[in-house]
Amino acid sequence: QEALDHKGVSDRARKELALRLAVIHDEKLAEPDAAMSHYETVFALDPENTHALIALDRLYRLKGEWQKLTEVLEAEIHVASDQEERLNLIYRLAKLWEEKLEADGAIICYRRLTDVRPDHKMALKALEMISSSDILHKEGFVVLECRKKDKIPLVCGALKAGRDKKYGQT
Repeated sequence: QEALDHKGVSDRARKELALRLAVIHDEKLAEPDAAMSHYETVFALDPENTHALIALDRLYRLKGEWQKLTEVLEAEIHVASDQEERLNLIYRLAKLWEEKLEADGAIICYRRLTDVRPDHKMALKALEMISSSDILHKEGFVVLECRKKDKIPLVCGALKAGRDKKYGQT
């Protein structure tokens, strides 16, 4: 740990040491909190490090760290090697927002999916369910505009903390 904090250590060496410590705490010692801390160091130094991303994805799910998981999923989307993998990750992110966080984040993610693949059945179905449920109204949202054919919200206005925000546009 001292070597990680030492000012004379390069970022590359710090990242390699943090990754080694993370793996030891994660796989050998079964200490998820310590492992998470070291993987977070790796992620801060190298946001595209797939080993750290995969481990943080798993550990944040295990610990219920939903907001942190959104950041990791966004990073995973950024480094995904192909469009199908990106779409799967965006769908996971949308479900996370829908099930654990807020409807507005889910709408944004589902719209990201339909912008790339307009016939994405799971995203279209989820958007329809969100727009037809009371979720938006319970969270202070007003559907400002809908597609006439499928009643999917394109723009939602948030009336939170006295500020107007627009959601659902990419």
